Amino acid sequence: MPSSGKTRVITHKIAYLIRQGGMTARHIAAITFTNKAAREMLERIGKLLTPVELRGLTVSTFHSLGMQILRQEAAHLGYKPQFSILDAFDA
Repeated sequence: MPSSGKTRVITHKIAYLIRQGGMTARHIAAITFTNKAAREMLERIGKLLTPVELRGLTVSTFHSLGMQILRQEAAHLGYKPQFSILDAFDA
């Protein structure tokens, strides 16, 4: 539902977890479907917390997080870290 306050609830929950819940940002991941939503969420969180409090926070799309994990674990999979993923058109 557009404009129902989902992003506001999530960003305030992250701020609460860090400030009152004692969690460090590096233990929190906010995953979205679009780059635009990820940017907006990060911007909103940035208005609620200091750069120090934000250190290590993951805000990304499903696809970019998957790519990041694959690159970090590439050696364990037998790949080079700078591998490419081809879509159906490229294949």
